[in-house]
Parts: sequence; C-alpha cells; structure tokens
Amino acid sequence: MEEQPPIQIQKLEENIIEPKIIKYEPNQAIFSTNKKGSVTVEPRFLSVDEVEEWKVEIVDSQGEKVRGDRGYQGVPKRLIWRGESDDRGFVEDGKYTFNLMVKDTAGNESITSQVVWVKNNPPVINVTVDIVGEAVIFTFNYNPEEPIKSWQFSITDRDGNTLKRLEGQGKNIPEKMEYPLDKDHDIRNLSFTITADDVAGNTFKLTKAIPSLFANKIPFAELKGKNEIWQDF
Repeated sequence: MEEQPPIQIQKLEENIIEPKIIKYEPNQAIFSTNKKGSVTVEPRFLSVDEVEEWKVEIVDSQGEKVRGDRGYQGVPKRLIWRGESDDRGFVEDGKYTFNLMVKDTAGNESITSQVVWVKNNPPVINVTVDIVGEAVIFTFNYNPEEPIKSWQFSITDRDGNTLKRLEGQGKNIPEKMEYPLDKDHDIRNLSFTITADDVAGNTFKLTKAIPSLFANKIPFAELKGKNEIWQDF
C-alpha cells in the first residue's frame, strides 16, 4: 500500500483588531486656569465595540502624574480638563502630556498622547530704546515660544496724541522700528506703550516715557542740527 503524505495542518492566526484611536486632538492646546479655561478632547476610534477599559493620565514635564481617571467599556465622548490636580488644587504653569489608553477584550492596548500648556503668565516683551542721529530706534525681543495672538505698539505725546501706531496678529512683531524725531516734538514729552495678548487670554502691557529709559545714560534735551545732542540740565 502506497504511503500517504502526512496531513498538513495550517494554523489560522486570529485576526485581532486593536481599538485604534484615529483622532485625538484638543480643542485648545493652551489655556489659563486663572481665566477658567479648559481643554476638551473628543477621541474618535475605528471601532469601540470591543473596548473593555480606558484610562487617562496627565503627567507633568518630569513624568509625574498630576491627574488621572479610568473606566470600563464605553469611552466618554468628551474628556475635559480644567487644570485640576488629583489633590483638587490647580497645577502650576507648564506643559503637560495628556495620555489616553484604551484596552480591548483581548488585552490589546492603544495609547496616544497630546501635549497641552497651562499658561497664566502673560507674554513678556523687552524693549530697548536708542537714539541714533535724529531718530529713536526701538528694538523688540521676546521668547519665540510665546503664543502671541495679537499686539499693539504706539508712541504718544504728553497730551495723549498718538504719533505712531503699529499692530498685528500672531508673532509678527518687528525686530526693530525707527521713529524720526520731528523738530516740533520734544523727545522729553514722548512715551510708548506696547501690549500683547496670548492665545490663553493673558495680557502684557508696558508704558514708559522715553527720556526715563536714558536715566543712566548721557542726558539730553533736544536735537541741534544733524547728529548732535544737547545735554539736559
């Protein structure tokens, strides 16, 4: 009798589909707890039929958990964080990672993360003022990471008249600005104001009289001819 070849048994691998998160974006990645701001996340999944457990952990820049929650089966449609910590206080300013873990009935896990920023401090814009010839030169400097939403800069005289005004949206503050000194305007009567709002609603405002910026420099009164400054008394 002819020997028959052994029966080949093919092992069928189980097709397991993880509860993959396809969308996990906060509605606002930067918010202020002082202004009762919050971040809302609405997770979207390929399938949630087999979700057995979900867990949220919010950690600080050192990896320490500041807030957490968990549940079983149905995942909330919205996850809202107002900056609270587990001890019911509010976290400090800084960047935090919002981690969401979802586990299906087979034990497969899907984890995704988003960084959010708790920000109560306004942006800071440093202004340097110099006299060059017959012009005042303003130099602006600020942290490029500052999420500036809008800004405004103006020069006014002692009577409150606006002599120069610039404004813009976002981080387009010019590095330098030159203001020619008109012979009809005494520099001792001039002041400037700069304001900036960030996306969290914090406002920065600085107003200074231009002569006060030169208190520790050579004093001056008025221009006499090109490139010549008279000393004040």
